[in-house]
Amino acid sequence: IIHIKEDAFIWKPDRQVDWLFCDMVEDPLKVLNLIVKWLKQRLFSNGIINFKFGYSDPLLVLNQINEKIVSSKLASCCICRHLYHDRDEITMMLKV
Repeated sequence: IIHIKEDAFIWKPDRQVDWLFCDMVEDPLKVLNLIVKWLKQRLFSNGIINFKFGYSDPLLVLNQINEKIVSSKLASCCICRHLYHDRDEITMMLKV
């Protein structure tokens, strides 16, 4: 595991990584757009991404995930779960 302390919206790997773990306190749609960008460039094989809602509408985020990742078939598997212990967060697991 390599932990890289860089700006997540600027940095990108020079080759495909096996796993992407994303747990940013950031606007969930901004995080989703970053993940879509990485998916289109095939920069990771598997991912676990947390979307923190705060004041965002969870249904809007889920609809955007469905539209941008599931419907466009950017990932072979996309599972979203609302984990019991965190009410303001949804965890998405991806297999590219």
